[in-house]
Amino acid sequence: MNYRDAEPLDCDWILTCRNDPETRNQSFNSKEISLEEHTLWFNRSLTMTNRKIIIAEYEFTRIGVVRLDYEDVETIEISVFLEPEQRGKGYGQIILKGINEYAVEWLPSLKQIVALVKQTNLASIRAFTKLGYIQQHVSVDNIVTFKLTL
Repeated sequence: MNYRDAEPLDCDWILTCRNDPETRNQSFNSKEISLEEHTLWFNRSLTMTNRKIIIAEYEFTRIGVVRLDYEDVETIEISVFLEPEQRGKGYGQIILKGINEYAVEWLPSLKQIVALVKQTNLASIRAFTKLGYIQQHVSVDNIVTFKLTL
């Protein structure tokens, strides 16, 4: 798996993946996003110093999108979604496993990675758990918080 920073040419592809019904179902914001709204978010995201949008590729095929955000230099929050046609092939775990090194290169002081997952998103819960993320708690709105200490 190769990782690279998202580029302007990725904008439409990311929106298509994000607006896929299953991706929307597992997102905190499940409404369909307009091209205009997405483009504003995407362009702003590319300029933010505390955010990285990363494209995971395998054999020159885009497999998934990773978003890393940090509030302090020791903790990042991770969000991942896959190209719909790539689901069920084990890529989610491969991406999560490989992104740790990328994250530490970006933020050398990194000590932990946090993930927020809907309780109904069983595939993500399995992936995070298998990779050593520890469940911290479940909120009243059924959001599971996972943490990986590096």
